[in-house]
Amino acid sequence: MLDFERFKECIDSVDATDYFTNHGPKARIFEDLVASLLSANAVAVANLFVASAMVSVEVPDADAVDIKDARIKSGIILNKIRSGTDNLCSARNKFYEIDFLNRPKNIDNIKALSGQVCFVLNPFEDVELLKSIVQKASCAIISHERGELIDTYTGGTIVSTNDLFLERMRNIRSSYGVNELVSVPITSNGRFSEAQALQGIMSCRERLNILDA
Repeated sequence: MLDFERFKECIDSVDATDYFTNHGPKARIFEDLVASLLSANAVAVANLFVASAMVSVEVPDADAVDIKDARIKSGIILNKIRSGTDNLCSARNKFYEIDFLNRPKNIDNIKALSGQVCFVLNPFEDVELLKSIVQKASCAIISHERGELIDTYTGGTIVSTNDLFLERMRNIRSSYGVNELVSVPITSNGRFSEAQALQGIMSCRERLNILDA
């Protein structure tokens, strides 16, 4: 159970900096903590649906992706992602949507997809087990939404051993794939807020009995 009073104190400290979104310093600390927990070189955190969509349009082998509907709120201009799959994007009910009609939707449990992408929708408290799962895949998306270990209420983590792949993921998260990096303050949708990052930091440290640095 999250220590609400302590969390509130942390939020107050964020409030004092006027740095609420746009992947701030706490979000980067959270990424480093998750990378350390999973023995990964680096990770990229984002809104979960954003993370899913980012991977779905970037993985070269389309058959490796098992997402039937990856919905993103209309604030994110998904069809600006330069991946050659713009024709898959459509606007429905104020959502931009990637619709893979002929792919099975079976990601309720941990599922390795063609040895390429692994979705972990319910991370366990057993860190070693989680590490063994995500490190078997070329890329893994870990949901925080039902997380016992990583809890940020919403959001997801992309883990990959491919540094170039992660660099592209971060660029898409930050600039929606416009082929060049966009200044951080310009965009915010899809990135991790400082409040989410604080919750994630506290949940990881609480479950692993890690003292605040």
